[in-house]
Amino acid sequence: MGAPLLADSSMAPGTVDIQAARRHLGEMLQIRSASPWLRLGSAAEVRDSLEFLNTGPGQVPGLIVMSLGDEAGGLVALFNATLEPQGFTVEKRQYELHPIQQASGDPVMRDARYDAGKGEFHVPPRTTAVFVYGQ
Repeated sequence: MGAPLLADSSMAPGTVDIQAARRHLGEMLQIRSASPWLRLGSAAEVRDSLEFLNTGPGQVPGLIVMSLGDEAGGLVALFNATLEPQGFTVEKRQYELHPIQQASGDPVMRDARYDAGKGEFHVPPRTTAVFVYGQ
């Protein structure tokens, strides 16, 4: 096992990296502020509306898929920690990439999408994508 990546001085973030991270954090905070599902007021509300979808023996390693909502509306957040794009099939609905991510300054977000015909999300490598429905 080699030295920790953070010990490698060639990997030190530059100004562009720091600005991109700041923009990304700002977008994530805007999504949180815009969605009542990400601001539930009690543990009971979270238990009643939260579901993890990528579980069990057939799960896709490195992909967390979280659903918050009810029949009327909600969101699905996909956290792809892998180095490859990932697909994940869910119950067919009319999902769309969160409007804040649709307008993202990160060009990688342009590859996040939902194929309504197949009921499948597509998420780029090392990306968190939030899709909404019933909004």
